[in-house]
Amino acid sequence: MNHEQESPCLQAGEYVKSCVIRSRLREYHFGRFLTRSEKEWLVGEIKAFLEKLHQ
Repeated sequence: MNHEQESPCLQAGEYVKSCVIRSRLREYHFGRFLTRSEKEWLVGEIKAFLEKLHQ
């Protein structure tokens, strides 16, 4: 992940309570007690994994 690049889903100055994965049937909330940088890293890792699955 390029450190100069914004997070894939977070905007500067936004408060983020938790991460969410949405499926057709429900939402999965997680990472509530992680720091913002940990959430950004986790979201980036999940996004990269999902992109590999859809190649």
